[in-house]
Amino acid sequence: RGPPMRRVLAQSRLSAQQSRGSFPSFNRHARRMCDTAQNERRIIIPDLGVEGKLNEIIGETWVGLQTKGYYTKEGFLGSDVCKNMRVESESLFLKGKFFQSQSLTSSGRHFNKPGVHACELDGSSYEEWEMAPHLLAYTREVVLTLPSMMNNLQPSLNMSTRLYGTKLAVATGNGSKYPRHVDNNGEVLGEPDLRKLTFIYYMNPGWTPGNGGALRVWDREGECTDTYPDGDRLFVFWSDSLVHEVLANEDPNFPRYALTLWLVTEDKNMIQANAPQ
Repeated sequence: RGPPMRRVLAQSRLSAQQSRGSFPSFNRHARRMCDTAQNERRIIIPDLGVEGKLNEIIGETWVGLQTKGYYTKEGFLGSDVCKNMRVESESLFLKGKFFQSQSLTSSGRHFNKPGVHACELDGSSYEEWEMAPHLLAYTREVVLTLPSMMNNLQPSLNMSTRLYGTKLAVATGNGSKYPRHVDNNGEVLGEPDLRKLTFIYYMNPGWTPGNGGALRVWDREGECTDTYPDGDRLFVFWSDSLVHEVLANEDPNFPRYALTLWLVTEDKNMIQANAPQ
């Protein structure tokens, strides 16, 4: 399974270290943080043009989701943006901002994913904006535009414009991988998991099949497809139905970086019942 979702109505907030994949909600706060950072600290927040890029592909994205359960796009943001996000990710890792990544079984047991580490940026500090302006700007632009686009296509999705999940992950080689799973099996530790759409951006310029690390998915007809996490690739799928795994990344000199965002439905009835285990 994917990382556990923070309770939408939880009174307390768990730290990233405690939750091992929490479900933060900071898109409105990030808007304020952006303004504050620019006004008080004069941090330049890059404009990545994500809304325009999404407008170009939203139609074909919807067709892919409806027919196969997923969609992928090469060359989503451009090589310069990809390289900047990669540099920021590597810097965060070297500064010790990542923690051991875990998954959760259907019985609620946590287990480590060897060689896989994660970082959860929430834009709550000036330091984060200084260290990762492109990563945070990308996140902010996606979560402020994509939910409304999805709701326009199918209003019953009821995608939240307030809540979402995020995880920046690195697989460090030497066979590091993700087991076969579905991101959302309906609940986590007895609480509803409302993640509906998984939105992954890969930051691995120069990646080749020899590096391994392919995303393997099974579509609705049971057909298996491998997609390599080359730089500037986008991969989108339904969180509650697509069975997938990440094959082993063998090269310790070429870590595999991916930034995942999860869009959330406000209606628990939109989550598929009896999701694949």
